[in-house]
Amino acid sequence: MENRIFEVDYVVPNYTVSSLVENMHNMPRVTGDNNFDLDDGDYVSGIVLIAVLFALCGCFFLVFITTSTILRVCKLCDGRFRRSIIRVRSRSWSAVGITSAIIVLVGLFVGLFGSAALLADVVQSSDEVDSRVYLFNESLVLLNDTLVSDFPSPDKFYEELISRGFGNVTVIVNGTETTVAEALGRTYRNFLEAGFILVDALTALLNDILEITDTVRAIIYVTQVILVCIMTPGFFVVGYVLVVLLLVVAVISIQNRIMYIIVFSLLLAFIVAIFLLFGVEIAVSVFIADFCMAPDYHFANLFDEGIERSLAFYYATCTVDPEIVERFEQALEDFLEAAKDILRQLSEQDTNLTTDDLFDFLDELVNSLPIDEVISIVNAFLLCPFLNSLYVDVVYVEVCNDMVEHAVIAWSGIVTAVVFLIPTYIVYDQQLGTKGNLDTKQ
Repeated sequence: MENRIFEVDYVVPNYTVSSLVENMHNMPRVTGDNNFDLDDGDYVSGIVLIAVLFALCGCFFLVFITTSTILRVCKLCDGRFRRSIIRVRSRSWSAVGITSAIIVLVGLFVGLFGSAALLADVVQSSDEVDSRVYLFNESLVLLNDTLVSDFPSPDKFYEELISRGFGNVTVIVNGTETTVAEALGRTYRNFLEAGFILVDALTALLNDILEITDTVRAIIYVTQVILVCIMTPGFFVVGYVLVVLLLVVAVISIQNRIMYIIVFSLLLAFIVAIFLLFGVEIAVSVFIADFCMAPDYHFANLFDEGIERSLAFYYATCTVDPEIVERFEQALEDFLEAAKDILRQLSEQDTNLTTDDLFDFLDELVNSLPIDEVISIVNAFLLCPFLNSLYVDVVYVEVCNDMVEHAVIAWSGIVTAVVFLIPTYIVYDQQLGTKGNLDTKQ
């Protein structure tokens, strides 16, 4: 189509896979491969098992710490506590615990920062999607109302042509002789039908986009809120341990047996929870990275095969117009071209109706139909640039760049806290879990 009715100059920004996305994408899987496919059970299982394996690591430490502490508490309770060989109480040993506790606090802060940033990304992208989709939906409503209210129905349009006497005037259309009423009535009907089909398809696409957005937003939002709610109390627990270890160095004890057991229980629960959160966070980052290896293709595949998928791919890439858009454009062009061709043929015929009669009618008809408004609505809102700019901002920038980066920051901070939380507990246990330290006032 040389002179297209719906055409807007627009250059789609290029997308380049970052090295961070590639590294997360290449993480080994227990089952399945690393090709993003929500319909593949093995792939989904592989993502879930990433979180499960790290949770099992937490269970391993749980068994170790629980066994060690149960033995220690039992000795304290029955009064037969004996200090073991590995229990060395010294300022250098306390310094190890203090350093580890400080690193844990730093790791928790980094994890909270990454998680909070990820939450901010989700909120920002959701707001952008909601606002842009709202405008898109408003344009669909406007287009639908225009087609329904401002354009006569095909039957009424045809009856108007008949009443004007064009049911007896014949012309040649595509090599076939037909009446003016049939030729214009048919192209007009095709135009309206194509418009309503386009509105229905785009409405369904928008509903699916909102559903996908709400689902992803809920999953990420819930996981990050849980992470923040667990890590924030962890600050206070680890901070308390740090203060206690600092006081031990100063030969001051504020610890008693009950407090020791309470703090141990909190540390134990925190270790298990943080291992689980680490697994979930790294699984989320791997999941996003798999999607971002080919976001356009994976985005389109989130929709049902057929019209919706072709529309999704069209708005993601702006490469090939979907058939439904081309059909609407072609139908409108056919109607306008049919009117021009009929005028040309009638000007060459000797009929009882003057060419001026038809010309005046068609001129009145075209001027009364808000065709320019329809073209303006489609060009401004329904063509690729309007939604593609949103797609680029949300998918390319926020999901495949910011979210991946912030998810990696979050689990990097968590894994740092996990690694140094173990020696922090061990030193706390060795330095405070002695009869001398626990025989203070209850």
